[in-house]
Amino acid sequence: MDVLVLNPNGGLSNPVKIPLSSTISSDKIVIMTKTLGQDEQQVGSVSIPQHIILNGGIASYTQWITLFEHHDDDEYDGMMGI
Repeated sequence: MDVLVLNPNGGLSNPVKIPLSSTISSDKIVIMTKTLGQDEQQVGSVSIPQHIILNGGIASYTQWITLFEHHDDDEYDGMMGI
């Protein structure tokens, strides 16, 4: 688990590299967005199964992914790298 904070000029203040296993597993990458402050509220989330990320290949690309409102129903089922 790590925390990323967006800076006011755009971009990430501290990019994170997530190690993936080359074996087939049910592991997921979960991205949750929250407001900052004492009244922290979840804005959205998405859970991406590791096999979907691995199927995108090793090339670098930009991928837009919609966040879901409900954490219990936020599994991404699209494709990567297209």
